[in-house]
Amino acid sequence: MDMKEVEKEAETTEEALEEALIELGVHRNKVFVEVLRKPSKGIFGIGGRKAKIRVALKSKSGADGSPQEDISYSSEEVREHAGEATKKILDIMGINHSINVSETDSAIELDLNVDEYQGLLIGKYGETLRNFEYIVSRIVSSKTGKPPNRGKRISIDVNDYKRKREKEIERKAVEAAKKVIESGRPFTFHRMQAYERKVVYTAVKEMSGVKFETKEDGNAKKITFLPASRDN
Repeated sequence: MDMKEVEKEAETTEEALEEALIELGVHRNKVFVEVLRKPSKGIFGIGGRKAKIRVALKSKSGADGSPQEDISYSSEEVREHAGEATKKILDIMGINHSINVSETDSAIELDLNVDEYQGLLIGKYGETLRNFEYIVSRIVSSKTGKPPNRGKRISIDVNDYKRKREKEIERKAVEAAKKVIESGRPFTFHRMQAYERKVVYTAVKEMSGVKFETKEDGNAKKITFLPASRDN
């Protein structure tokens, strides 16, 4: 069967899957995921291994012509468990909050409003918020009995932090791309998380005269814009 597939490595299987979905340009309910290597932290941070996965596009039917099994979560089930887990964690932390749970084609989104401790929940470069998402995802997985790389991802935002950052990243990406096209000199965005890279790719994908490459940058990745030939 001719099926497009990619292999990705990242600190977690979720991050690797985000990378693959960005490259394939599909939502996660359109792919099969095979975990080739689970991540490990190592001892005292030494000798750790990144997660490695293989992601393949689903065909419309199986090899025998029968419809393939839908491996997505029950959305209602995920929303309920995700909301409960998030509330319990915030209650334990003593943080007053309200939660709005919604759903998109690719994610269960939890929008949190808090009066204080916003910085504590978000962390430097959004690292704490990303870990928060991972914990909630694992809790949902334990409740549903399905691995967290199946179905829709859990996305948590605090006081519109992500939405505001996405708009800022989109603006900067377009400005940077225009400068690269005009000057012919490269420009690099450092320490970009998966969802941030997706914003950058989407913002400039229709622009001619610029291309980009992605490389490791500590625990995140960096995107470099490069001038591209305009002959195509």
